[in-house]
Amino acid sequence: MILQGRATSEGTRRYRERHKKDCLPNHFREAGELIASSIGLGTYLGEPDEQTDALVTEAVVESVRHGVNFIDSSINYRYQHSELSVGKGIWHLVESGEVSRDELIICTKGGFLPHLNQNQADWFYRQYVEPSNSALNMTDLVAKQHCIHPEFLLEQLNCSLTVE
Repeated sequence: MILQGRATSEGTRRYRERHKKDCLPNHFREAGELIASSIGLGTYLGEPDEQTDALVTEAVVESVRHGVNFIDSSINYRYQHSELSVGKGIWHLVESGEVSRDELIICTKGGFLPHLNQNQADWFYRQYVEPSNSALNMTDLVAKQHCIHPEFLLEQLNCSLTVE
């Protein structure tokens, strides 16, 4: 399933109002039209295993409950385990009514090959170049780990929005 929505000015301001009594006066800062916590949660490090997944999900839930509305992830962090763990935490918070999706700023990165694979170039070829329905070719792959072709980025974004 896909977690719908995005951070909005109204939502991030509502989040700040709800949490400002428990935070220092300058904890929340304007970031364009949004209000972001000065502390964010990063999800880069850790093993791609169930134990770390559970810890990251718990960290998301506890951080959001305590005034953190900025969460950083990427499809290549822990081979997409970080994004899935972030999604589970956010899903839990939204479903329980503790937060609305529009209150949270979620950052991701596109263009990285996400899979644990000894030869990412071979994986890229089999996944994107070989199929006749793909417009990608091997010249779209940079340094054997990056691709910013629109078709690849669109798939990356859809994967980033998916909660299993």
